[in-house]
Amino acid sequence: GSSAINTYIGPENKIADYVKMVRTDLMGIIREDLVYSLGAHVDQSVQDFQDWGLPIWQKDAEGHTVDGQAAKDEGLPRLADGGKCVRSGRWQCMINGESYKVIVAEAAKNALGMDNIYERVFIVKLLTDKANSNRVCGAVGFSVREHKAYVFKCKAMIIACGGVVNVFRPRSVGEGQGRAWYPVWNAGSTYAMPAEIGAKMVLMENRFVPARFKDGYGPVGAWFFVLQGAGHQRLRRRLHGQKLGSG
Repeated sequence: GSSAINTYIGPENKIADYVKMVRTDLMGIIREDLVYSLGAHVDQSVQDFQDWGLPIWQKDAEGHTVDGQAAKDEGLPRLADGGKCVRSGRWQCMINGESYKVIVAEAAKNALGMDNIYERVFIVKLLTDKANSNRVCGAVGFSVREHKAYVFKCKAMIIACGGVVNVFRPRSVGEGQGRAWYPVWNAGSTYAMPAEIGAKMVLMENRFVPARFKDGYGPVGAWFFVLQGAGHQRLRRRLHGQKLGSG
């Protein structure tokens, strides 16, 4: 998210506990080996983000919270060197994420070179190896700005096209019915293209239904937990029998 990275194990947690949390949250419908693998590698990715320039909130020597940019300016130890991040929950760490995509794009550009980066190309079909139909060897797409078609060859591929939005009718009404947390152009390509070439689809029976507030279409994000939103305060006062205007 823009305010927090939602999975960072850190030295104070165990990967097995993370797997247990995911298993409980999703009522047991998980592949524990895949979740464990994610937990084993995610911290390195977060530390890479920090090395690339992502400001991550940290605790100073006295245990005070330091904003991500201030932590960089003050030269606090990196997470990889024992620095302690600020948590908004057990598994999250707070960030200044407004430049997230720019930072990652810059790292990709430096790693690959601009000659190897193609933008605004719409991928429509995956290609399989002629000698091994169980192996992906490339993809076909077209430019959304020019009259050009592209055929890419590869030895390995990562598909990250987002999820599927508006498959189910939302509970929102009126103007809110057309709003969604994820962008509406997430049309399921991540699932459709591999399925078309016979890929094994794992855990498709698992469905994520995030909580929402009235008149709000975004996620229950880090700032709600940090600031304890007004809705939480009102509910707490009701439970304790207090008047809404008191205390």
